[in-house]
Order: sequence, then structure tokens, then C-alpha cells
Amino acid sequence: ILWVSIRSGMRPLIDTRDQIVKIDVDNLSVRLATRNLPVEIHDINEQFNALMNRLEDSFVREQQFSADVSHELRTPIAEIRSSAEVALRWPDDIQLGNESLQDILLTTRRMQHLVNNLFALAKCDDGKVVLETNQLELVELIRDSWKAVKESAENKALVSSFQPEGRFQICSSRYELQMILL
Repeated sequence: ILWVSIRSGMRPLIDTRDQIVKIDVDNLSVRLATRNLPVEIHDINEQFNALMNRLEDSFVREQQFSADVSHELRTPIAEIRSSAEVALRWPDDIQLGNESLQDILLTTRRMQHLVNNLFALAKCDDGKVVLETNQLELVELIRDSWKAVKESAENKALVSSFQPEGRFQICSSRYELQMILL
């Protein structure tokens, strides 16, 4: 009778253990049952499920970040390769070679800026950066950000129409907000 009672009392823990064993990196969506459990085990399972939700969200963000980085770096790498191939194909054309080198330099600078921004965003995401905030004029910041990309946008036939009425003050970090706008 004692053995049966202990076994019956331990059944919810054994079931929880069996559910946890099924969870691995390829199956983070599994959650522990919370119905018909003693209060103590119910609360533990609820907390475990909340932890799994945060962990799964982190994995999704990490995968999206990796995909975004790959996408953002693919174009400038192709530009550098193309410029280098042009310069190598016509080695006697000094003007073309110089233009190719200028294109490569410009593209690598953009890549460096992109990598620096991604690194800064990763540090912010990790909570390792304390932002210094100030009162900023949002309209002015948007216009400054547009100026930085206007030529590139026009080359792609993109047009912007921005005609705000009034002033908009915002308390934020200038650098980080400008990075987001860009």
C-alpha cells in the first residue's frame, strides 16, 4: 500500500520528467502539461513553460538576426567581387581600374558601417549598453537620415515625400535612433 501510494504521488513528477526528456534544440515548442496537477508541480511547470517561451523567442530572434546579416552582406560582397573582376579583366585600363578600386573602397566602407551597426545592435539587445538620452527634434533627425541615403535611393528610383507640420520632440539616444531610421 505504501509503495502504491508513493508511486501514485510521484506520477505527476514522473510525467513531467518524461515530457522534459522529449525537449531538444529541434523541438523547443513542447510545453509541459499543467492540468490536473498538484499546485506545487503546476507552478513549477508554469515557470518552466515561461522559460521555454523566452528561450524559443531567443532562438527565433537569433535565427532572424543571422538571416538578416547574411542578406545585408550578400549585396556588398557581390559588388566588391564584380568591381575586382572588372579591374582584372581589363588590367591595362588605368581609369577603369581606379574606378573599380574606388567602388571597392566605398563598398567596404558601407560594409564596415553595417557591421559596426549590427555589433552595436547586438550589444543593445544583450543589455550591455547604457543609452544616453537627450531631447531630440525628430523631424530634423529624419531629414538628416534621409540625406545620408538620398543619393542611393534616387539611383534606385525611390522617392520620398516628407512634409511634417509642427515640431516633434523625442527623448532618445541620437546615435541609436538614427541607426534605426537609416
